[in-house]
Amino acid sequence: REVVKGSAELVLADSTGPLSADLPKEPAGKKAATPFLLRTSPDDRLLYEQLRKLRTALAEGRVTRATCRDVVAPLSLTRAADGILTAADRLRAHRAPSLRSGHPRVVAAFGNMAFVSGVERMSFEVLRALRQVGADVHCIVNRWDSSAVVTQAEAIGATWSFGYYRYPIPRRPSLRGWTRAGWDIARTSLDLWRDIRRHRATHVFAPEFNAVLRSLPALWLARCALGVRVVVRLGNAPEPGTFYRWLWRVLTTGVDQFVSNSRFIERELLAHGIDRRKSRVVFNTVPHRNEPWEPRPRVAGRVVFVGQLIPLKGLHVLLA
Repeated sequence: REVVKGSAELVLADSTGPLSADLPKEPAGKKAATPFLLRTSPDDRLLYEQLRKLRTALAEGRVTRATCRDVVAPLSLTRAADGILTAADRLRAHRAPSLRSGHPRVVAAFGNMAFVSGVERMSFEVLRALRQVGADVHCIVNRWDSSAVVTQAEAIGATWSFGYYRYPIPRRPSLRGWTRAGWDIARTSLDLWRDIRRHRATHVFAPEFNAVLRSLPALWLARCALGVRVVVRLGNAPEPGTFYRWLWRVLTTGVDQFVSNSRFIERELLAHGIDRRKSRVVFNTVPHRNEPWEPRPRVAGRVVFVGQLIPLKGLHVLLA
């Protein structure tokens, strides 16, 4: 077995050459084991440890011809061709977004999303419900990592386009950081304004605080000049502190309605000086599933925690 210099990961693959004889065959009737991955390192001691683990895996039968074939099976020419076709379809949809006559017409500012987790799932449940009553939905995504978000958008029949969303909004003051942030806000707002005009939007939907902050100039202009209503969904409570109370009061000038997913978040929002008339609570729903599922009998004493493992979610209260 050859360790390729500079590689980040080595997957033992089957071969038709002499090396294939070194791999034991999968015992008859035995379930395929989880493939063993060998990670290389410039540190010789770590490499030695990885090789030792590999030797143990070989001796225990966890690395066989069958497991190696399982690793490379998804990497087929058919899968590659399917990926090219999907990319071409997405490129065509991106270049020529459809203008449907649905109502309301919603532009969703999803540029901060990179993977599909709690906030993302619930946001798409909102858009799914809108599509089911005939709304036209268009999502704005980032250029750097939005494949999973685009997949969700296409699944509900929404169109999509790219926004700027390049530089982060820094928490610590620095000339370079705030200059980049200012440029990002200007460019992101310009892209949002373009899509609002192109899709004749009646509403803008923002899934969280940063989506408003990045697009605030466009939201102000859309509300004043076009009468567009801005709705912000909140899955996390506002950060405490004098600065954030001031910032939230500034943001509220670009928002028509805040929708919290709990009473606690609404209380924290109102404590930051937000007008109660702009606040309401809509609890989370069960995410849509493509696969059928059957409810299981309840188990006495079993508690399920759903959420990130961060202090804000209160897991420590549950375990106390």
